[in-house]
Amino acid sequence: MGFTIRDLDPAGGAGALDVNAWQWRPTLEIIESLGFGDETRAILMHYSGVSVEFDRDEARAIARAIRERYLPRMGADTRLTAEGGFTDEPDRVGFHRDDLALNYSATRPWLERFCEFCERCQGFAVN
Repeated sequence: MGFTIRDLDPAGGAGALDVNAWQWRPTLEIIESLGFGDETRAILMHYSGVSVEFDRDEARAIARAIRERYLPRMGADTRLTAEGGFTDEPDRVGFHRDDLALNYSATRPWLERFCEFCERCQGFAVN
């Protein structure tokens, strides 16, 4: 299962990003921690195929928070876990049935790409 994040302005130049659920969940934790919107929007962002929108100012604030609070604490191989922690342990790419949270982590390259998108878009929708 994956998600598509698209610029609200098709002519805006940011285009669209595709992300898998494994990397999206920790990214959601960042967005939710910023307190944007109501509880309904926070819940809907977890489901593929449901559109949730963020305006330009919210997108910029998300990018700023990631750049200021998360990226400085991450090395090239560091991953952000679903609980908001950090790990440098290599991803074993296996499915963890005993601890499902171990399946979710966002890489530094993904977070950088998401920041760049948020800085260029005119707001975005998550589908």
